[in-house]
Amino acid sequence: MDQIPYFALDQADPTKARHVQDSAFKESLDVLQRNDPDSAGITVLLKLLFSLSKLVVVKSELGLSQDPALMETLHAIVYITLTLPRYNEHVIGEEDPLTPIQATYEAVRLAVILYLSGPVMFVAGNKFSNPVASHLRGKLPKLLKADIIDWTGLEQVELFVLAFGAVTEVGSQLNRTMLERGLRWNDLVDNLRSMAWIDIVWSAKLNGLRGDLAHVSGS
Repeated sequence: MDQIPYFALDQADPTKARHVQDSAFKESLDVLQRNDPDSAGITVLLKLLFSLSKLVVVKSELGLSQDPALMETLHAIVYITLTLPRYNEHVIGEEDPLTPIQATYEAVRLAVILYLSGPVMFVAGNKFSNPVASHLRGKLPKLLKADIIDWTGLEQVELFVLAFGAVTEVGSQLNRTMLERGLRWNDLVDNLRSMAWIDIVWSAKLNGLRGDLAHVSGS
């Protein structure tokens, strides 16, 4: 859950994140770093998620669960995510609200935690419940509904945030964004797959989201 970890980062090396070759994703990382010099932890996380997506290519479910490089990278991502500074989402709408930069940081951080609940539950052998998503319920939607985040230059990251907000809660904002950009379902999946490991660990939930979005769109 969203707490300081009780385990040490004794094996995985976060510096081993693969060089990002996807131009759109690299541009998003550059924009994050340019907008917020304090977002280094977030950009390292996103690079490690990218590395994770490459480690799972052409592997069986059994092979994934027994891959030491995959487990080390996942271990690093979980540890770094849980040790990142947190912004208090309760200040939204109060006298001292989050700035757009702070809100972007917190939205990405929460989305990564929600995303990680899939791989972590897979490794734990739990395919039927997601206590992490239940624990964080309402936090990311509240942040997104405040409408203070400027996603300019971060469109690929925005889709990731909206998708994992939608797959664990509601998808109306994701549906609207996809319609505005003229994106099909396969475009969204390709975007997510280019950024992180989604096959197997999120397949069932994404299939459910696809049905929900089709219902909302009336198609």
